[in-house]
Amino acid sequence: MAYGTNRLLKLGAKLALNAKDIIDCFKELDYEENRTLKGINENLIPEQYLEIYKAIQKSKQDINSISRSLRRPINELNSLLFMMELDGIVLKLPNGEYTIKGD
Repeated sequence: MAYGTNRLLKLGAKLALNAKDIIDCFKELDYEENRTLKGINENLIPEQYLEIYKAIQKSKQDINSISRSLRRPINELNSLLFMMELDGIVLKLPNGEYTIKGD
């Protein structure tokens, strides 16, 4: 049942169990496992994120707190926070709070 997979391994394929296994195959990428945005210049934050960034920068907050303090609807914030996560600006913690990535 695993003939094809075993054949690929025999021919030199590498086993990859996670993204780091793949990145390790490309040493020229100079991958840093714990990339951070410490010391980020606020001028580099896209304008649509800046208000949220400043609110979270003061202290970790959940989406309800951010919504109340900025007086913005949760559905709008949800989309922006998701995009900020994808851009590596914020990190959503297991307890639902958001923090600036690298803090």
